[in-house]
Amino acid sequence: MQRLVSTSMSKIFVKAAAATVMSAALSSPCFAWGSKGHYIVNESAAELTKSPAAEFFRDNKVTLGKFANTPDGLWKRPGTYEKERGTHFFHWDIYKKANLLGSFDNLTLASVINKKGMAFVDENGSAMFRITSIYRRLVTALQKKNWHEAIQMAGVMGHYVGDISQPMHVSSDYDGQSISRPGVHKYFETTLVDQVPHDRLTSEVIEDGEKRKPGFDRRNQGRPSQGAVQSLAMHEGEVSFGELSRVLDHFDRRGSQDDRGLKTYYAPRMGFASAVLASIWDMAVEESGVTSGFPMKPLTVEEPKWFPLDGAAAH
Repeated sequence: MQRLVSTSMSKIFVKAAAATVMSAALSSPCFAWGSKGHYIVNESAAELTKSPAAEFFRDNKVTLGKFANTPDGLWKRPGTYEKERGTHFFHWDIYKKANLLGSFDNLTLASVINKKGMAFVDENGSAMFRITSIYRRLVTALQKKNWHEAIQMAGVMGHYVGDISQPMHVSSDYDGQSISRPGVHKYFETTLVDQVPHDRLTSEVIEDGEKRKPGFDRRNQGRPSQGAVQSLAMHEGEVSFGELSRVLDHFDRRGSQDDRGLKTYYAPRMGFASAVLASIWDMAVEESGVTSGFPMKPLTVEEPKWFPLDGAAAH
């Protein structure tokens, strides 16, 4: 009997611990755009690619959309949660105060750890470095013509690019702390997004993405490089951070908000994320040197397993 009680209590404890982890996750800057929004960012990026692999990405856009949610759904679980959570945000304001943003291309995970320690990275995020690390994996997969892994890496990369396009994911003021309005994070990125029909929002995101001009002209950069990808991601993070105060202006301290005003921000932000993601995919294809031989039909691809942030590949 004592053993049965002990087993029962253990199950209760595990369930309570899991609930605590989930509660912490919901109140932390780890989720962006919700599952629908992330899916649409990747789906739209597949329509915006211009490389020789454009049809390959478009043929697999459903799987790319699904894998956009892998980092939130599959990878934030006991055993990987604590290592994964910090890769979903980047506190631009804190990095800037720490004098770490002097040059986009010179900021590396190794240099940040050397100057501030890993605890600083865990606390203030590493989304930029996660994007660059996955980029290297994507280039390698393309070079080896490992099409399944290429779809896996392109898909999960989209999650982090989507994250940095959400203004509350690039600031320590990630949930309305400055205006005493906890909950604005989820309201902006999920509640409002979920109210718009999927097809209509996708159309709006693609339209906004087509208007997006990346922060540099790739034709004048020579061969794409990891540094160029990080520079592009950093530029998008800076633009996103600049939108935060304007987004928060549409909330007030009394509990109401200007939904019409907020709607002028989330679709363009998602559209810009799609454009940046499409550019990074195209850069990976260009750097890989692969111009043909891509599969001509949708692939059946398994959801990728979690892997750690690669510090060595962060620049």
